[in-house]
Amino acid sequence: MRFVATTGTGRSVVFGDDRETNEYSPVETVLAALAACSAMDVVSILAKKRQVVTSYRIEVDGDQRDEYPQV
Repeated sequence: MRFVATTGTGRSVVFGDDRETNEYSPVETVLAALAACSAMDVVSILAKKRQVVTSYRIEVDGDQRDEYPQV
């Protein structure tokens, strides 16, 4: 399965199961988006406090069932 979502700004995101073509599952995308959102908030707050950031890392981990429904 492969799906392409186009945002209101005209950007496209490809969802799928093919790792060789660098497609991401919707669940992976949600986890990555949550991590990126958190990172942007934290770095923005640090910048407002005039903190120097040389490196920042966020790790996310999610568990999904193998059986359907894959909650």
